[in-house]
Amino acid sequence: MSALTELLRRLFFPGSIEFLFFGLAVGVAALWGRERIARLGKIWLTALVVTYLAISTAPGADFLVWGLSREFEPIENRAETQGATAIVVLSANSRTHAAHGHEIEQVTRAGALRVFEAARLHGIMPHALVFTSGGPSNYGSAAPSLAALLGDELVALGVPPKQIVVEGQSGNTYQHARRLAPLLRKHGVQRFILVTSPTHIRRATWTFKAQGLDPIPSPGTMRSSRDTPTGWWPGLQHLDISQQAIYDYIGTAYYWTRGWL
Repeated sequence: MSALTELLRRLFFPGSIEFLFFGLAVGVAALWGRERIARLGKIWLTALVVTYLAISTAPGADFLVWGLSREFEPIENRAETQGATAIVVLSANSRTHAAHGHEIEQVTRAGALRVFEAARLHGIMPHALVFTSGGPSNYGSAAPSLAALLGDELVALGVPPKQIVVEGQSGNTYQHARRLAPLLRKHGVQRFILVTSPTHIRRATWTFKAQGLDPIPSPGTMRSSRDTPTGWWPGLQHLDISQQAIYDYIGTAYYWTRGWL
């Protein structure tokens, strides 16, 4: 994901702190306007607070995720692989930590959860090739590609390096499908398991099918098993999940208008 795309996502998509502060600024400014404008400001601020309270709770976030993934379930056994011979795992973003002239590049929570799902599936299909896909993780630097980061994590989880194929150029879901198509055919792969987040699984599956590919979706999880349950109490982890879901609702609509689904 480019820096500009990430900025637009955080500033204009509900769920981010940036959108919240921008919305608060608009609402407060309206309160200082004429009576009609001030009334609209009150309505806007009320709607903003209610929306953020809803999407920052576990039930609110889970409802948004359910709307994107309700027809998809993780594969549980060999029979459900339907003859697939490979696993494709799509990248999420990464985080860069830098100090004293050194950098450490790490996958985000979403990327880690996708890696865990791919590693679990490799336990079911130990002879399958695993394709990782994702372009430069830090544009303009010498940082490894997101696909390479995923590959490193898979190796750490026990997947043999010789079974990992890295596609390190794709910058979005459409490019994942376009760039992986010839690579899969080169390795003789016709049917494969597609791994990504539950919020992303529908758009990814439809995009791959639109390229004439035959994916079998197996979404990972949205939450770490170490997340602290909060019930209806707001939490940043729920807000992050909601933002991912909102991004994919908008992304699915955009892909549909482009004819990529």
